[in-house]
Amino acid sequence: MNINLEVTLLVNETQVLQKGVFPVNNSRFKENPNKEVALVTSEWIKQLRKKSGFFYEAQIVKVSYDNNEITDIIMESMFFRS
Repeated sequence: MNINLEVTLLVNETQVLQKGVFPVNNSRFKENPNKEVALVTSEWIKQLRKKSGFFYEAQIVKVSYDNNEITDIIMESMFFRS
């Protein structure tokens, strides 16, 4: 199964929208969709940060998948705690 993931980041006072289609584990997604999407989002942001030094300083503004906003879930997850 695939999801449409959108992440808006604030980089150097500019909002940057990143979009992509990502595979998710069907059984984990059915059990807890937000947790599975948080895992996929975390990995994607790690990849973005590796590709661009600017994204290391980025703040997460908004995260959504298939028109479901999950910004609060992502921010509260262990992946993005300070």
